[in-house]
Amino acid sequence: MAAESEGTDQRAVLRLERAIVLMLLRDPGERWSRPDIDAAILDRDRSELEVALRQLEIEGVLEVSERGVCATRAVRHLDRLSLIGI
Repeated sequence: MAAESEGTDQRAVLRLERAIVLMLLRDPGERWSRPDIDAAILDRDRSELEVALRQLEIEGVLEVSERGVCATRAVRHLDRLSLIGI
């Protein structure tokens, strides 16, 4: 993420990553569209949201396709095992 740090607040990006993961795990079988993610996460910078989504995809936390965005199988399994908590 260091290469993407120019012009973005890294703390804001990490907060957005956490919010996205929690949102996707709220209903694990659901795919979210990009506009739905934009609408659900208020008070954020568009470029930071894009960095957060890209970073989560790179790290294997979420899958992005034309059908939408969802948590990966591994992340959903860790959630079922109660290894992801608030």
